[in-house]
Amino acid sequence: SDETLKTTVDAPKSKSRVNFGSLFAQGLKAAGGSTSAASGPKDPHNRDGKKRRIQDGPETSMIGRGVRDPSEQYLSSPTNTPMVRTFRSFFSAHAPDLVGPVKVYVGPVGGWRTLAKLSVRQEATSRIEAKQTKYKQSKPSSPSPAGTTDLRIGLFAPGSHRVVEIPDSRAHAPSLNRATKIVKASCAKARVRGYVTGSDERGGLGYLVLSEERATKRVQLTLVFCAENENQVDQKRLKLLLRELEKAGEAEGGPEGDFLWHSIHVHCNPADRHDNSILGREGTWRLAWPSTDAQRRDAIKGTKEALALPDFAAAVGPYEPRLFFPPNVFRQANLDQFTEIVKVVRKFVPRGSKVVELYGGVGTIGLHISDLVSSLNCSDENPFNAACFQEAAATLPPDLAAKLSYLTKGAAGMALDGAISPWEDRGGSSNGAEVVIVDPPRKGLDPEVLDALTATAVHTGQPSGGCSYPSRLIYISCGFKAFVRDASRLLGLAGSPSSSRRGKKALGKKALSARVSKWRIVHAEGHVLFPGADHVETVAIFERV
Repeated sequence: SDETLKTTVDAPKSKSRVNFGSLFAQGLKAAGGSTSAASGPKDPHNRDGKKRRIQDGPETSMIGRGVRDPSEQYLSSPTNTPMVRTFRSFFSAHAPDLVGPVKVYVGPVGGWRTLAKLSVRQEATSRIEAKQTKYKQSKPSSPSPAGTTDLRIGLFAPGSHRVVEIPDSRAHAPSLNRATKIVKASCAKARVRGYVTGSDERGGLGYLVLSEERATKRVQLTLVFCAENENQVDQKRLKLLLRELEKAGEAEGGPEGDFLWHSIHVHCNPADRHDNSILGREGTWRLAWPSTDAQRRDAIKGTKEALALPDFAAAVGPYEPRLFFPPNVFRQANLDQFTEIVKVVRKFVPRGSKVVELYGGVGTIGLHISDLVSSLNCSDENPFNAACFQEAAATLPPDLAAKLSYLTKGAAGMALDGAISPWEDRGGSSNGAEVVIVDPPRKGLDPEVLDALTATAVHTGQPSGGCSYPSRLIYISCGFKAFVRDASRLLGLAGSPSSSRRGKKALGKKALSARVSKWRIVHAEGHVLFPGADHVETVAIFERV
């Protein structure tokens, strides 16, 4: 209960400047943590290209203390982690309009994860083998000896690239645990090798991506091979693996005899020293199962999901809206708790408003406010999202679907095109966006988006016709450190980053001058989407001052 966790952190003495380092140090210190790096290097290499030492020794002391699953470190108090304490401290210091402490909500701490991305690694039996593997040519990987048990599937231990297996994870939906065990057993029978961390070898199985369709409990499985294409994967072993998975899926089906699998996909995405993305847009994708045309047409659309929103269900009547999630689009791992966030968004979208949504994904938020808006312009840079959005819009009542539009474009491009700018154009008419919704990745808002949101409308010398501009910003953040940076800019706090060079240049084309506009926070709350991890999802409502 949030009410039982009211321990607070002393707020910074000055409310006019944000000291990012001290703010996060306060949260860590108050929770009894360390200010040193809390997580290990990413795999297989870092985005910045800098070499970092990878520990290959015993797993960390946290594992040694009996916590086998690295994601369960804070499971006993998920709303009292260092990040949550920092979260409370920030809003206490910089959101004077809020009444009372900011609440943090958490749902069930078990069985909540219906999407899992697991590492698959071939554990080198010796340092000599590891060194030899590093210099192998790009060719199909050779199978492991029969009966080998050195293939590991799970999560990285903190501070290392050693895989900790979690066959009975409490966080995972039961179907994901069953699927993981089946994949490991099938790999052993097919003698499929895993990827060796840091090697240049091609063809090894690097990751599993498992997504449960909640209504049917079927699992969408993606096998991610470290390869440019399937020519670098041992085809004989891959075919055998797929046959084993199909047989095991039928045996492990539900009570009505259904298959465990929703679909099985093969994806090739080579490990790169400058990119740690598990799934790539440029790599090859193939739907490997099911095989019949009718089943394939349904499977290729992805898993189908419905959010439990009673007021929205009442608005759409007999229609049954669905979201579609193929494996090449973003989907929340904890859809149950994210549904609570969508409920909050609905409360702060004025009825009849014109809304622009950036970083919109497949429309998880936007589609579920279609009954409230007069228009919604949703966008995202992932080229696979638009088809999912249109497929989902077709499940809505026609009058609601007619109010929606989707554009495949990044948030920075949308901002530079004036989608959220307050400028008067074309004889005084404006773009008319009244509400902006953003749900960016962990890195936060693009500089161009911040530039547009902090610009104030000015006359361009054209005939006056009034000006409308976004007066409300709904910000959903999965990276609190980036949120602090962005919020500081929106609030006009000293020490916040200045406008980007690219953004200044774009603004200069549309007006003679611009000044910074301040916003204020009128509502904020936190949601723990990953119970056990030091993480909090932030929902903040800003209004223009």
